[in-house]
Amino acid sequence: MRSAGSNEERSRLIGSGPEANLWLGPTVKPLHLILVVAHGQDSQALIPEATRAGTFNGGFVELGYSPTLRDTIFARYDGLRNQTQGVPDNPRNLNDQDAGTIGFRHTFDIGSRAEYALHGEFTSTRTKMAAANGSDVRKNTLFFGIDFAF
Repeated sequence: MRSAGSNEERSRLIGSGPEANLWLGPTVKPLHLILVVAHGQDSQALIPEATRAGTFNGGFVELGYSPTLRDTIFARYDGLRNQTQGVPDNPRNLNDQDAGTIGFRHTFDIGSRAEYALHGEFTSTRTKMAAANGSDVRKNTLFFGIDFAF
């Protein structure tokens, strides 16, 4: 059995898709909707015991609201669905993923050259049939950091 990431064969991950943005409300306090859709393919060499490449569809929708110029709150849903498994005997929905995120950004300094902001978010991710017994796996992540923009 080959392991993913070994140097036995060249491998590639490719993907592409459209993005749409919609800004609603006043420019100072906008409601911002982002939609991204993607289709991708994992080469056979990336998947242990695969007899073909795996393909998947995914994307996310995010809604952000800026009640002030310095503050943004947001919510996002991410989804990933396998279309073709690299190992044909695997169920089609093996390792499908769903994630929900809520978060905020507070910008401390807004300037013409750079800015920095406190960023916090909570994400809950479910991966289908990823446990050893075939059940779903849920992972919760809490993140706090500083964003820099130049």
